Amino acid sequence: MGNILAILLGIICIVGGGWLIVYWWDLVKAFLGGFVGIFLVLLGLLIAAIGVTELRSAAEERRLREELKAEELKAQQEASEGEEKKE
Repeated sequence: MGNILAILLGIICIVGGGWLIVYWWDLVKAFLGGFVGIFLVLLGLLIAAIGVTELRSAAEERRLREELKAEELKAQQEASEGEEKKE
């Protein structure tokens, strides 16, 4: 019973929404015209924020990789110095 009611309410909403779009077509066009500009500005901000985050992440990853490489070289030097002292 609940599924049938949900389907009927969905159909009623689709038909009612379609009728309102036709009835208020001029207002719908004005809304879409304004919305597209706002949407593009917000989308541009989001894309720029993602780009900045990716740049920061790449720089941080590069820094960590360099630190790890420096630590490995230091450990190798200490190991080779230890071997030289043994001989």
